[in-house]
Amino acid sequence: MYTQMRIATNIRNLVGLLALSTSSFAQGPTPVATLDLTTLLSPGSSAVNLPTLAFLTDRLLAVGGCNPEKRCQLVVARFSDGKIQAVASTDNFAEYASIHRSGHAVLADRNGHDFHSAVLYSPDLKETQVLPGTISFDNQISFSGSTFGRSVGGVWTIYETSSPDKGLRTGRGSLLSVSDHAVVYQWGKDVKTETMDGKLLGSFVAKNSSKCRTSVQIIDPNRLLVTGCGDRGLITDFNGKPVMALSKQPGWGTRFGVSSDGSRLLYDTYTRRISNGQRVREAAIGVASLGLGIGDEQSNGESVHVIDTQNGKSCFDWSGPLKPGEGGRYHADISPSGRKVAIVTDTSLSLYDLPAECATK
Repeated sequence: MYTQMRIATNIRNLVGLLALSTSSFAQGPTPVATLDLTTLLSPGSSAVNLPTLAFLTDRLLAVGGCNPEKRCQLVVARFSDGKIQAVASTDNFAEYASIHRSGHAVLADRNGHDFHSAVLYSPDLKETQVLPGTISFDNQISFSGSTFGRSVGGVWTIYETSSPDKGLRTGRGSLLSVSDHAVVYQWGKDVKTETMDGKLLGSFVAKNSSKCRTSVQIIDPNRLLVTGCGDRGLITDFNGKPVMALSKQPGWGTRFGVSSDGSRLLYDTYTRRISNGQRVREAAIGVASLGLGIGDEQSNGESVHVIDTQNGKSCFDWSGPLKPGEGGRYHADISPSGRKVAIVTDTSLSLYDLPAECATK
């Protein structure tokens, strides 16, 4: 029955698409500055492998990537007078999954080498310090990078990045999110937000099931971003009371960037965009294969969106092609002030200004 339904769906798609014209990637806003990424990270090459980036300040960016021979570099670049120029660099950098700001310093995730062990670089990239244990960059580090958490055997501990051997507090349960002033964890079905000295700020019951889990991020001193279990995304107070429902973003991905005051939220998601001619061919394959379809459906597009968390309006929309194998990496970030966005591709680093007010609903 399932196979018959899938065949019928593919046939309907095939018929409908025959009348459509070929689509293309959407255009984005005009950058205020652009730099050929190969000149920064891979001179003499036509592209950079595994690029990633993070704002350190509104005018300083950390950018990482590798050349085709897998020689990798980390660079700190400054934006000034409409230009992006390198001010520090190091070859002491591997194929890291992500980088994160920590004040003016750089925090790098060595995913794939020592399983989420992290390295703290000095602002001039000359000194490094390995943070012991494992850290999830998705939810166990504050957006400022000044505070992080570590979980071992159901027990979590919060640390300051500048003093990684001295715990601020310890607790039990599943660590969900960390800010510089609070921690969110799940104990049983309860999601609790507490201060660093253990004062309860609020709690609510998670919607966890066997198929999904609630994801929570602290976005400002009074609000959470709650996703998962079919939710398109909610901004709530610490008791789980909805403040605003967010529009569902296209594609997949877990990358969130947040301005320092939590007023703006950046999504970096991955999509699969193909021409209508390709859709017709794939629909035909689906019919011929009795509903099984094609085997290779890699992401080939990326979308970056910024919204105002006070009113849900859009500040920025960009989309473009994605190099095969790059899906899931971090290619965009929002500046601490929330007034700039940086996007890196395999060939370029671009910087964009955001408006003072978001206008599009």
